[in-house]
Amino acid sequence: MPSSVVYALAANVGKQPDLYRRFVRAVIKADNFIKQSSPQDIAKVIEPEMGGQSLDSLTHAISAYKEIYWRSQGLRIGEEEFNRWKKFAAENQLIPATGKYDYADLVRDVGAF
Repeated sequence: MPSSVVYALAANVGKQPDLYRRFVRAVIKADNFIKQSSPQDIAKVIEPEMGGQSLDSLTHAISAYKEIYWRSQGLRIGEEEFNRWKKFAAENQLIPATGKYDYADLVRDVGAF
């Protein structure tokens, strides 16, 4: 299952907040495309970048990915998931325990949830 984790230093986000907002929105746009498109339509878009893999092979792999791994809600983070992450991050000292950033802030900052 392809996946990635993207980290950004708070200092860098503070210097270029619009850049990071655009990046997050682009990821959400890609998520929407995957969610709304058929495996064959996705395969047609990515085929030129896939090193000569056949359209049939790509379509088969994307179909399996969408059936097995892709969440029906896509990448959307609900309030419950956000709160679970925030608790984990605070307990592991990844963020300050007294941070005031909440789900409404995430929705406002990303502007796409």
